[in-house]
Amino acid sequence: MNRRILILSLIICILLSGCSKNNADKGVLLTVNGEKIYEEELEEILPKYKENGLTKTEIVEGMVLELATIQQADNLSVSVNQKEVEERYDELVELEEPVFHQKAIKQYGTEEKLKQALYYKLVYNAINDKIDELFLENYSIREELLQVRASDYVSQYTAADFEENDMDKEIFSDEVVQNYYDSCLDRLQELYFKVWKYRIANESSISYNNYSGNDLLKKQEFDITANKLNFKGKKYELEMFSFDEVQERFGDYFYLSNSIINNYDNIECKGIHIPEKDVRGLYMTLGADSPITFKLIVSPVLALYNNFQKNGIRTGIENGLNKVEFIQTDMGIYYSIIADMEYDKLEKLLTDSITYSDKDKNLKRENNINIVTDLEEYVQEVELTDGHIFFNSCLALESDIAYYDPNIAHLEKWNTEQVTAYLGNTFVPSYIPKDLKTCQESYTGTFMSEYLNNTMWWTVAYDNDIIIYDNFGVFYSDSFTDEYNPLRRKLLIEVSKDELPVADVLYSFDKVEVSKVKKNELTVGVYKAPYYDGDSKPAGYINQYIAEFIIDNVGYRIISENLSQEEFIKVLISMPVFE
Repeated sequence: MNRRILILSLIICILLSGCSKNNADKGVLLTVNGEKIYEEELEEILPKYKENGLTKTEIVEGMVLELATIQQADNLSVSVNQKEVEERYDELVELEEPVFHQKAIKQYGTEEKLKQALYYKLVYNAINDKIDELFLENYSIREELLQVRASDYVSQYTAADFEENDMDKEIFSDEVVQNYYDSCLDRLQELYFKVWKYRIANESSISYNNYSGNDLLKKQEFDITANKLNFKGKKYELEMFSFDEVQERFGDYFYLSNSIINNYDNIECKGIHIPEKDVRGLYMTLGADSPITFKLIVSPVLALYNNFQKNGIRTGIENGLNKVEFIQTDMGIYYSIIADMEYDKLEKLLTDSITYSDKDKNLKRENNINIVTDLEEYVQEVELTDGHIFFNSCLALESDIAYYDPNIAHLEKWNTEQVTAYLGNTFVPSYIPKDLKTCQESYTGTFMSEYLNNTMWWTVAYDNDIIIYDNFGVFYSDSFTDEYNPLRRKLLIEVSKDELPVADVLYSFDKVEVSKVKKNELTVGVYKAPYYDGDSKPAGYINQYIAEFIIDNVGYRIISENLSQEEFIKVLISMPVFE
């Protein structure tokens, strides 16, 4: 491969100067796995890189990344001999323009130090090649999608165009496919290598001596909305892109074919690319009446973040619509699709548009807890791959509890972002049965919510500055008509800070056998709820499954009606708190 990422000249200075410092600790900025980085080297290049839009923290991070990479040479069995160094030096000397050799000698001082610098560059490039090989062992470019992309591109030319330019259409098409393949492989391998560097640096032992700037390799939130990219603690305005610009800038990571795009009259694309921050983002909406929204963020920095630690598919709700996300940690890419469609259709549309595939995992769903027990019939105790669930018998007891005094309470409306920040986690499971939809009407059960301007809002009550009511939740059903239907399928998820959500129906367990999911204790029960059909005697009974637990200072209650036992368990173990 012709591509080579040249390391910062500063790193060469660090490695070359390490042996020449008389006072081992004087002017030491920080150490990486015992190797020192000096303040004077940072000051030497600070003006140059600040002109390029980098902060001091980002420059120091770059130093740490490159030094930690060089330190991996032995672990990767990388070695460079003197003959290779001499050959590279001779190439530099024999260049037609001698100015490059002269500048290099001036920068490093002596021919010997220049050769040492070339040695470290060769080591770095050899490490890069090793990681490129690792990418090819784990991932492959989806050539069938490249064929579609090439066909879309070639279709803009007529037979007359090929005849006029004396070109063979088939040969031209093959060349386009090869160009797309090379571009895609180059971009993805570059990302893969950068993510690898961030992980190596993050696992390194870094000691801060005289460094007093912001924290290095800091984990921060990321998101992209219709107007802004939230990245590394700052918000960046998105620009309008044409669809052709989207295909050009993002086509190596994500490609929507003409056969899909031609189904939509209204296409709005906004995006951003900040090379100096190593990030690009896309927010694209197809259609107007029932839109499909795609989100894409590409940056190796994402690999550091707490909510970006596992590859896989996860499902959820955003603004009342179904959402499927794909987290690609190995390359620092976040994908999302949001629409009023079933999860499996959203997932297929998203994954069919991704330009590569994982040879081993094949884009598996993000959930490593599975049901072991055969659930063709109801079973009281169910074994999981990481725990077990015991269904205790219970009764439902009504209560006249008042949630808060409306005469003294001050009410506020909180959106999803505020609730998540308050609780420290989301409470929407990644698995929801396909026939269940989110309630987008006002809900006034144990929590109070309403859906306004495509956003869900929950009511919070204060007495002075103290929160006295903080029940949140989400309600799903297969039908939202007012007609009485005891066989309606329902799922209710309730949460509250520090304790179980306040409720007007409490569940009494005859005997409590504790369940465990990933070492977390839960109380799980089953209640045979009677239903009536105009008579005093029950017309029948339905199964209500209930789970109650407190984890990370958040109380949860999950209640289902007319869901199967297996469906209830899948909902339970897909809660974000267990991921």
